[in-house]
Amino acid sequence: MAKTNAEKQKLYRENLLKNKSKYDQMRKISRIRDNKRKKVERINNKQSSSYKSHQSFGKTVKRVLQSLPKDIHKCVSVVHHIAQEFNIIPKTTSHHQREQHSLSIELKQLVMNFYSQDDISYHLREAHQLFLIEHDHTDAYLSLGSFSDLRPS
Repeated sequence: MAKTNAEKQKLYRENLLKNKSKYDQMRKISRIRDNKRKKVERINNKQSSSYKSHQSFGKTVKRVLQSLPKDIHKCVSVVHHIAQEFNIIPKTTSHHQREQHSLSIELKQLVMNFYSQDDISYHLREAHQLFLIEHDHTDAYLSLGSFSDLRPS
């Protein structure tokens, strides 16, 4: 009956022990191979931590957590800022950007044409109201300040 791989390996080891020089040579090759494998494992699994022990790292983390504010919102903002300082997350320029509703070119042109009419005085207080009544089809909001700014000088 054919021998299994385990039995073949066992016989190989027994025969290897009989020849001392061959045994020493195989141990040397095996030791080199194992050292190479361990070295590659260490390189691949190397932590980027500068701490030598897990305990010292845990102690430092505990100190930092105790130093943070107790309010969760303040804590989040502090941690977020620190992460941005260390380039862990990208820095944002601004969280809130003001929306500017600029007037359309057509609306500006309508106001300028309105002021260029002969029957409209530049100093007329109700000019804004007259414009809104005359051009009520425009869906854009035109404030009195914006209307006054478009008055030709």
